[in-house]
Amino acid sequence: MEDRQAETKRPGPSRLRTIEPAPKAPCWNGEAEALGKVGGELGLVLWKALRRVRLWAETEPEQRPDMFPPATREIQELMAVATTQAPELVEAIGVFAALLRTPERVDGRQVGEACSQVYQWADAQGFSRVAMYFAEAAAAAEPASPARAVDAGWMCRRVAEGDLLERSVAWYDRAFGLAVRAKDRQEVLRALTGYGALMKDMGRHENARVL
Repeated sequence: MEDRQAETKRPGPSRLRTIEPAPKAPCWNGEAEALGKVGGELGLVLWKALRRVRLWAETEPEQRPDMFPPATREIQELMAVATTQAPELVEAIGVFAALLRTPERVDGRQVGEACSQVYQWADAQGFSRVAMYFAEAAAAAEPASPARAVDAGWMCRRVAEGDLLERSVAWYDRAFGLAVRAKDRQEVLRALTGYGALMKDMGRHENARVL
């Protein structure tokens, strides 16, 4: 592994003896603020879903059956109202509801796809930070997916606030490693292309040129 203490000397994503760990989940108050801008029942449902997905992803499968209390009638009604506010998220909200009923029966692919649907919807609606949070949640739900990691890196780069560019670096690093391991040429190219563009954004032109 190349020396990770000298970021500007690194020619590109790690060339692969180990796969980089995913960045730690951001603090919850930023998520609450972002989802508050969505508003209404939908914003509340998505915020709760985001928290549950993160907990589900961090929990060992054998410990998931008793992870959440049963959905109350009030929660079920809240989810039903939320689907009327964004009909295109009916399927995703259905998966989030299943996390409450039978978390042990929901697999990472389903959760990842549900989060990705929210990410794409939020991005189209102009809620870029919400899109970023759900892109990262999708990557957490499917930790072996290079495509989800690339999407997370892309959205961190899009938002580009605070330390998010460095967070984007970490996601692209991870995406590249996962893609190489999976022998997925398309995602290798996506990771490298995104990384190169990110280096230009950060003024690290030498890093970008070697890609």
